[in-house]
Amino acid sequence: MSRRVRHGAQISLFPFLAVLICIMGALVVLLVLMVARVGPEAQAIAAEAIAPGAATDAAQHDKQLAEELEDAQWRRELLEQ
Repeated sequence: MSRRVRHGAQISLFPFLAVLICIMGALVVLLVLMVARVGPEAQAIAAEAIAPGAATDAAQHDKQLAEELEDAQWRRELLEQ
């Protein structure tokens, strides 16, 4: 007996993978362009954060957070009572 070869519908993944790779490549190009565009702005923001005035702002922010924490703990103690 000879075996019959089935020639049914076969699914080829090549077109799907090709489109997927092309889309990923396009997204990488867009990412590189966006990073190049935002780079100088990000460096300026980082330079402002490192400036001496930023240290005093950070200290004030830390003090405000500490006060808010004490206030929250005080409220918790009142609610527990």
